[in-house]
Amino acid sequence: MQVHNLSPNLALSREQQLLLCLAHPQIKDAVAEKIHSLLLAGINWPLFLEQVEHHWVMMQIYPHLKQWCSSTIPASLLSQLEVTYFANTARNLLLVTELLKLLQLLTAHDIVAIPFKGPILAVSAYGHLARRQFSDLDILVAPADFHRALALLNEQAGYQKLPTTYRLYPHEYPLVSADGNIFIDLHQQIAGKDFFTFPLQFEEMTQRLQDITLLHASVPCFHPEDVLLILCVHGSKHGWELLSWICDFATFVHIHADLDWSRLYQKAQTLGCDRMLSIGLTLSNELLGVPIPANYPQKSDQTLVLNRIKTQIYRRCFAPDQQVTSELSWEKVLLHVRLLSRVQDQRAYLNWCAQRLFTPTYKDINQIPLPQSLSFLYYLLRPLRLVGLLK
Repeated sequence: MQVHNLSPNLALSREQQLLLCLAHPQIKDAVAEKIHSLLLAGINWPLFLEQVEHHWVMMQIYPHLKQWCSSTIPASLLSQLEVTYFANTARNLLLVTELLKLLQLLTAHDIVAIPFKGPILAVSAYGHLARRQFSDLDILVAPADFHRALALLNEQAGYQKLPTTYRLYPHEYPLVSADGNIFIDLHQQIAGKDFFTFPLQFEEMTQRLQDITLLHASVPCFHPEDVLLILCVHGSKHGWELLSWICDFATFVHIHADLDWSRLYQKAQTLGCDRMLSIGLTLSNELLGVPIPANYPQKSDQTLVLNRIKTQIYRRCFAPDQQVTSELSWEKVLLHVRLLSRVQDQRAYLNWCAQRLFTPTYKDINQIPLPQSLSFLYYLLRPLRLVGLLK
């Protein structure tokens, strides 16, 4: 019985196979049988836990883990996972409480602010705040309100701006609370030129807003079609390296199977993210058993490039030496270029890559502290660090 149909050159460990089974949005007979056979064959539970932590899927899989594996997993480990699960739940509640305060502050100053990912996705995809782990809060405002919102969060909410190469990432700005416990990414665009400039305009997306309830408060959220496009762009930007991103997309597809997928594909094609949408659906289907919607156009001329993309993703996601990094590599650049459907987007991204080679990063600034008066030297020192002359 083959539940997961991956590249023949990539053999999954039993621990990885169990992780995929438990990450299914809905566990049906074939997957249940696979779980049973894996448990009988024996699981290295500490290694399994490493996979769970690496892929950030504790909150997604814990209910299934408790249902299907509680009689097999060591009691001490299950207890440890339970503590982690409830600690993450408490953390999620803290973040949501803070999010509601910040939205209230921005609204009071006539700034339309739309939260996305984070707690919004936990509730809209999984139905509960406790079913998704998130580390920060993402808030989108109109470009015209961006700097005013930044000043409000800084001056009235006490959030400090983090050192950032804003010229390289102008679509967002990271902030941290005064106590250092809560991080915010304030966006004026969903994504930027560091991969793919998301073409949907703020005004267009706000015309289709819906409401969602967080802790008895009504909060605006994006239309499901927009959420799916945001998720496929976000996952593609990060190379789908973590199973949590695939889980988010797959679960959202699972509960919105009745969308007009033909129209959504045409929209993605117009925006230039059709390959990203197609690969998201392919990963959801092959890894987590979510059927590709019947009315989704299957383009035979894309089969070859999609096969190359998914093979590269599987290797990055499940290879024994898997690691997540924000550093550029030739392999990551090649994956990004393949995921971009249009030549103009590929060209813009490669131009950005060239610019990034000579733009100082957090790592450069942290490793070589310089006074503000000498900060221009970072542009001279970075090439030396890249070629290994500076560590």
